[in-house]
Amino acid sequence: MCSKPVAASLCPDGVARGGLFAYTRAMPEYEPASGFPQESTMRKTIPLLLLAATVLLAAEKTPSPILSWVEAPPLAADKGEQRILDVLAQMAARDGRGDLNITPDDGRLLRLLAESAGARHVVEIGTSHGYSGLWFTLALRRTGGRLTTHEIDADRVETAGGNFRQAGVEDLVAIVRGDAHETVANVNEPVDIL
Repeated sequence: MCSKPVAASLCPDGVARGGLFAYTRAMPEYEPASGFPQESTMRKTIPLLLLAATVLLAAEKTPSPILSWVEAPPLAADKGEQRILDVLAQMAARDGRGDLNITPDDGRLLRLLAESAGARHVVEIGTSHGYSGLWFTLALRRTGGRLTTHEIDADRVETAGGNFRQAGVEDLVAIVRGDAHETVANVNEPVDIL
């Protein structure tokens, strides 16, 4: 193999190399019986793999300025948005009781999806405490849309209704109490997101 720099010329092995391939190195020797690299090659490779794994783990635990916008709380465009965001923050603060059926990052994604699609009608199956529904309403306030959410549990309907009222979005949300297997069949208007 050619192991010295060349400029698009022929190496002694007769292969033209240049540019990115100006430096080449021999391939590792393999054991003929097993097909695995020889022990000397493994001794060189394992420390590199350990170093790469350590760097990746450290990078995963280090805050990234590129992703800091995801970790920061969303900024409200107006008082109505602030009211919704305040309720979302309160729900997240008391999440030890299991109020959240999605993560805040998932909620942001739902908002982005609904807003970028210009959703006019979102149908949600499983209201829970209204957390994901509140994220949808952040988008629906801008698109002029509404949310129809289906929930079978009476206690959750009551809790979600209170959260929607506290956030000031009860006019954007219709909570349908009942088994969604049956109640969704009654939706007659077009649905943008289900």
